[in-house]
Amino acid sequence: MIQRKGTVAADVRSLLYKVVLITILVGMVALWVFRNSWMSTPTASGVGFMRPFLVGWNRLSDSALHLAGIGKRREQARLDELETEVARLQVAMGQIQDLQKESRELRELLDLPRPPGWRFVAAQVIAREPATWQRKFRVDRGQGDGIEAGDAVLAGGGIVGRVGECTATTSTVVTVLDRNCRLSVVVGRQAVPGILVGRNGRVWRTESRCQVDYLPRDVNYEAGDAVHTSGLGLHVPGGLPVGSLITQPDGTVATTIDSIYSQALMQPLVDVADVSRVVIVTRSRRTKGRTAKSR
Repeated sequence: MIQRKGTVAADVRSLLYKVVLITILVGMVALWVFRNSWMSTPTASGVGFMRPFLVGWNRLSDSALHLAGIGKRREQARLDELETEVARLQVAMGQIQDLQKESRELRELLDLPRPPGWRFVAAQVIAREPATWQRKFRVDRGQGDGIEAGDAVLAGGGIVGRVGECTATTSTVVTVLDRNCRLSVVVGRQAVPGILVGRNGRVWRTESRCQVDYLPRDVNYEAGDAVHTSGLGLHVPGGLPVGSLITQPDGTVATTIDSIYSQALMQPLVDVADVSRVVIVTRSRRTKGRTAKSR
């Protein structure tokens, strides 16, 4: 009896499978037979027959597009976040580099010789003109700080120029590259006297050399001879490094001018285009008082 019931159940399942299979086959045949009619000019019955499939497909497509949009927005948000972080790190790196440069300049200024009778006033470059970038700049110290026209200006271990004009709170520095900046200097171990003159560098980083005029013509000059301030005059102490002689385009170091004196080219010790902090060397108030009385 039990075996008979199992056989009947198996027969029922087999019959159901056959019915489902036949239904699927009939549907496929119907789709094939009426394919031209509902594909070219859809009828109401064709559309009705396909509607569940179309609705399901549209919903599936919408869901996929929605998920893709969410993923794209999340990806864009992540990219924006990464770009913001990169920009922040770039700014931080620039600030670190500025601090390193400032620290290096301050250490170099501290290593400068400090002759007695002179004051050292730290100043910061606050303005430059593009047309005279290497020849002039303005600093945030002036007459109120005891600065006077003609005072020497130092940076990076050497002299970069002299004070030109002063106001109560600012000063214009004329660099050694400007023809209006003149310094009494000595050259080499023999301390041969000469006059340092700028060559009027006109644009950014094109002319960064000076010339030393009125050198004795009977002296043998060599490339690398050091140039220092002589100490002659009231505003510039002696012994401050300025630069060194370099070879001229014709291969010589010094050229005789009018059979009277020699002229040489000099490379400044300091790149004035990159200077951001300086020290102005001015006579102490006590020394200025004695100088005024002696006049």
